[in-house]
Amino acid sequence: TSIITEGAGGTALTSYEVSQSKRYVALIIQRIREALEEAGIMDIREAGVQFSVSVQGAISDARITQSSGSGEFDRAVLAAFRTIRPIGRSTRVIQSCT
Repeated sequence: TSIITEGAGGTALTSYEVSQSKRYVALIIQRIREALEEAGIMDIREAGVQFSVSVQGAISDARITQSSGSGEFDRAVLAAFRTIRPIGRSTRVIQSCT
């Protein structure tokens, strides 16, 4: 489950914006999975990650919030965050996603 927090003064998101934000996060997750596969990481594990997305779509500040139980996998996830290209402009600032 994703938890999305929004910035820009704390203005509440509309249901449409929440839906779009969830789709945006799903695309990021897909790109992370692809980057892990390209790196030869085929383990089926789950790690909690918090990250920020700018209005321009740049991802930054990724950090593990819940370990997968494998330090190697956790490091690979963070490395994948550093390698994926920006997804594209988001409609509003998504400050962090867990």
